[in-house]
Amino acid sequence: MQINNGYDNTTTNWNQASSIQRKKNTSTSNPLNENKHSFGNVKLNWGEGAVLACATPGGNSFTLYKDESYSKEDPWLLVKGVDQQGNSYEEKINAKEVNPRNSSFVELMALNAYLVDRGTLKSDIGFFPRENTDDLAKQNYMSILQEWRDMQQKVGNWAGYKQFSDVCNALSGFTK
Repeated sequence: MQINNGYDNTTTNWNQASSIQRKKNTSTSNPLNENKHSFGNVKLNWGEGAVLACATPGGNSFTLYKDESYSKEDPWLLVKGVDQQGNSYEEKINAKEVNPRNSSFVELMALNAYLVDRGTLKSDIGFFPRENTDDLAKQNYMSILQEWRDMQQKVGNWAGYKQFSDVCNALSGFTK
């Protein structure tokens, strides 16, 4: 994926951008406690026990929950989502089995949630451009994130470079 053709020709396809939110506060004053939270036409669906929700303007959305058997040693997450065709799906993902060199965006976010929970990452993976909008399609996210990190360095965004260096370092332990 070509993200940058030099220093001044960076393009972002906002139709492929995702809105990712982590539930941090359970007080009633927190708007993320609502079952649905909107950012423009993007709807984040929150359910009881949700740890992360993600949606794209194209209609994909999913919410991650810790499975009842979840532990830091055996991190099973339950995903409830809606695919590009509007079909609901549900699956369980063991975050330790996700390979960021061949994973779906849903699987990558499950690994992300696990890494934040165990303290390896200080916060969720931030925005980065994706090659397609299908949350269930397998891609080499390691390469995509490394390219995005390198672009941050080229444009002098040192905070972005540090953030994505930390992400790439954390994910490198899961590549097979």
